[in-house]
Amino acid sequence: MIKTLIEQLSKDLNLSTPPSPDREGCYLLEFDANMQISLRENPNSGITLYTVLIDLPLKQAEPFMHQVMMANLLGKETGESVLGLDKEGKKWVFLRFLPEGIEYKNFRDAFENFVNYAEVWREDTVRFQNEQNVE
Repeated sequence: MIKTLIEQLSKDLNLSTPPSPDREGCYLLEFDANMQISLRENPNSGITLYTVLIDLPLKQAEPFMHQVMMANLLGKETGESVLGLDKEGKKWVFLRFLPEGIEYKNFRDAFENFVNYAEVWREDTVRFQNEQNVE
């Protein structure tokens, strides 16, 4: 299912060739050096969109973590995505789960929404980190 969605999305994004999956079946769309979106089909549970926002550590991270918890609470400030830490607890990540059998239009809209929110949250995390480094 994901292969067909990726091929159509690649056409809509005017990519010369659609990305190929890696050994784990993960597709990577790179928008710039700071924004790579990973897409993976999960058995029996749909598609995961994933991106790394910024490396840790953040000094004085409590105010930022409070902001993240509030954003995650209802999903309104994250566009139904989730902010968190990676498995190792070393990177701030942003991810979203899409349902199995999603139609292309809904997939494309969710993907666009994900990228837009990811860009905003990446800018916020970088700004927060830069403010902490100045102090």
